[in-house]
Amino acid sequence: MSGIAGSAMRVLIVCQGHPSLNRGGNEIAAFELFTQMNARPDCEAWFLGCAGGGGSGVELRGRITQPFTEREYIYAPSVADWFGFANRDPLFPAEFSALIEELAPDVVHFHGFGNVGVEAFAIARRAAPTARILLTLHEYAAICAHHGQMVKRPSRALCEAASLRACSQCYPEHGPTGFFVRDNYIRACFEHVDRFIAPSAFLRQRFIEWGIASERITHVPNVIAPGSGPTEPREADGLLRVGFFGKVTPMKGIGLLIDAARLLHEGGNQAVRIDIHGTLEGQPDDMRAETEQALRRLPPNVHVNGPYDPADVDALMRRVDAVVVPSIWWENAPVVIEEARRNGRAVICADIGGMAEAIHNGVDGFHFKAGDPGALAQLMGGLSALPYQLSELCLDGQVNSGVTGHVALYDIARSNRI
Repeated sequence: MSGIAGSAMRVLIVCQGHPSLNRGGNEIAAFELFTQMNARPDCEAWFLGCAGGGGSGVELRGRITQPFTEREYIYAPSVADWFGFANRDPLFPAEFSALIEELAPDVVHFHGFGNVGVEAFAIARRAAPTARILLTLHEYAAICAHHGQMVKRPSRALCEAASLRACSQCYPEHGPTGFFVRDNYIRACFEHVDRFIAPSAFLRQRFIEWGIASERITHVPNVIAPGSGPTEPREADGLLRVGFFGKVTPMKGIGLLIDAARLLHEGGNQAVRIDIHGTLEGQPDDMRAETEQALRRLPPNVHVNGPYDPADVDALMRRVDAVVVPSIWWENAPVVIEEARRNGRAVICADIGGMAEAIHNGVDGFHFKAGDPGALAQLMGGLSALPYQLSELCLDGQVNSGVTGHVALYDIARSNRI
């Protein structure tokens, strides 16, 4: 990493969550970037994560505290505005400014902006005028008020683009005026960002169409931990074992997966077993209730294993033949896909968005028609009947960690070229 001779790059990574409190792809990717950058001799990195809902069991004695390590900070927001992303916490500006002034970073790299609010970019700019401000966009939150997933309410039909009329039909309580204010406020705050990062080309194009100039947004893959060694196929036992990993939510396609499993069971297919690993935490009450109802009506070929420790994901993935990603929204760059790739496991995913971009049908996994449980059931049934199709895929366990791209971007930022 070039720059000022003899001085290390100083990077503050700000994430809307923390993987110890909320295991999402955003948090995993941001923290892995922090870990790998901080391990470099030419870099000093710090991590500021957020705790929602009172800290998820972690005792927090102030707005910004250090419950984990000396390079990790946790911000406990008093309230989060998930519509306009305005942070109305009166203590945040002063405490965030003080932290930035103390650390004196060359780069402040945000991963999302929920919990901290979009005003955080302006606060960072005032506290460190010479620092460069980067923002990784992990979903479509700036474009879409429906959890940033560009799926219509209540139909959950895929949405192609935002408009005042279409958005106010999803959220009539806000109306066109509310969405006009929201859109302009977010865009104004985005002016303080020097460079946007898109983990997928699909997301990058969506934001270009929304209005971010193409030269201001760069495609850089998420950072993922390297694998632990060569991978081997699971020992055959006559079953196709398919694993689901991550948040157990309707938007992640958990209902669709259960429906597909039921179709297989009712059709007499006894050769497919589905293992669900993940948590119900971190989703709205209505979605959680819907998920809980679906889990109460499981067919016998589905087994729910509950939450898992991130350190165990590799071992769990190596117990299955394939990893399924049945999300009903566009997705961006699901970390679970890279985790599966790291473990030499094929991915079965919906044929849209960042999922279809990451997995090449018939090469390192298989696509099925998004939102169609029958198509997923047919695909899994076919693979159980012809298991050699999995063994013939090109799976080498190698991942593109994304670190090289981030280092290059930080170096450009430090030399004031962005």
